[in-house]
Amino acid sequence: MRLTDVSIYNTPLLRHAGIFISLLALLAVLTGCTGKDSSAQALQGSSPIQYQVTAVWDDATHSLKATTVLHFRNEFNHALKELVFHWYADSYRIPDTQPVHERKLNQRLASEGLLGTALSDLPASGAGVTTTAVTLENGQSLEYEHVNQSLTVQLKQPLAPNGSVSLRIRYEIQLPYGAWRLAYNEQFAGGTYWTPQLAVYNPLRHAWNRVPNYPGYTSDYFYAADYDVHLQLPASWLVVTTGQQLDHRVQDGVQSTHIRANGIRQLAFYASPDYTETKRPLPEGKSLSVYTLDDGEQPSEQWLDAAADAIAFYSDAIGELPGKHWAFVEAPYAGMNDSLDGIILFGREEKLNGPLSPDMLRLIAKQWFGSAIGINSRTDGFLDEGMSEFAARFYRHQRLQEPWPSASTTDYRALVLPAARLGDDAVTIYRERGAELLAAWTQAVGTDAVPVVWKSYYNRYRGQFATIDGFLNVAEDALGQEAHDRLWQLLNNPPSS
Repeated sequence: MRLTDVSIYNTPLLRHAGIFISLLALLAVLTGCTGKDSSAQALQGSSPIQYQVTAVWDDATHSLKATTVLHFRNEFNHALKELVFHWYADSYRIPDTQPVHERKLNQRLASEGLLGTALSDLPASGAGVTTTAVTLENGQSLEYEHVNQSLTVQLKQPLAPNGSVSLRIRYEIQLPYGAWRLAYNEQFAGGTYWTPQLAVYNPLRHAWNRVPNYPGYTSDYFYAADYDVHLQLPASWLVVTTGQQLDHRVQDGVQSTHIRANGIRQLAFYASPDYTETKRPLPEGKSLSVYTLDDGEQPSEQWLDAAADAIAFYSDAIGELPGKHWAFVEAPYAGMNDSLDGIILFGREEKLNGPLSPDMLRLIAKQWFGSAIGINSRTDGFLDEGMSEFAARFYRHQRLQEPWPSASTTDYRALVLPAARLGDDAVTIYRERGAELLAAWTQAVGTDAVPVVWKSYYNRYRGQFATIDGFLNVAEDALGQEAHDRLWQLLNNPPSS
């Protein structure tokens, strides 16, 4: 997968519109018609999945009104009768489907009086997606079903192998209020889940992955795709978004921004009228920017040096990411963080006047293990959480000469278990136990072996999907059977006490 540059847009809520534009573009790529000139031109790009998104922010309703055109080329060896998209923003509609970690965070913030709204109002009623129309590019209507966080579109005729189709999806997304992965408050709006994303297709079962977002653990499992986005947002907001800015115009208090992001898994934006940018150049023409809120702490030179060093360390130990710009964006609440294709969202508890926190190091490492390399989070969450947390500890061990932390977890369930088997503790088990397991393995095979495995793993699976079995095979190819067997034993048969 290619990680693209990050674009900044000065605009209030119009940035959200841009987000919607991305959604539209995505949908356009996913649904389309065969034989159209526009479709043929769109599919000249590198990805068989291309989204053209146009989005406009509505400040009165805190929503994005958008259209996504999906251009999709069938690279499977049999015809497809339908296309399926995820609408994970629907998970915020009712408490039973809301992500448990996010719901608990919002409940705590509300109980502390930090949200400015009644606990019973979280999230705002009506949050989620309304699909208004699905058509071919020529305007011909298509049958569709929007249910259970997915959108199923019936094609007029089966799409043959190597055939292309272009669909136009019109929709509106109302953002929930508070500290969600996609959210708004009085000074902030943004996140992910605001564009339709083509589900992963299993060619052996001839079935799409319609599984809704699992409340106990994030269900990220997305193809890398190309996005072409037009955002219309309030001109007063500073907007940070995945992708490279191609054009930016302001007229009558509205900013219109054209962005392009290739080879990304999730399109994200974060916007606030209160953001201030601090920029630091990196070697080889790259750069990093930190966006802090007006009442927040500005990053010190020591912190900027540490961030640059961590990026250089992982780039050398794992491999270079294609993107040339890193964006670190302050969230409006403590405990609110994410790591998505070139953008790192960090909570207000993060200290920017000294060395990087372990959480920040983990979020940086996720750019490789959670974005560049794709996984099915529901079944292989260890590869994201465990690898990223271990990478944070490995950096501190190698760069800062810190000893390996003592094992602290008491839950010894096997890390190959899917998230549903681990319940609400899946994140902790994958992350903490996974890092401890990898540290034990590293002490057996030697620290020099870690970059060898990382580089082989990254080179094999960047832009693709990895599995735990695939990672084990990489370890065997790089280090031999004994290293593979030791790691397999730790993953499948952890100690009972």
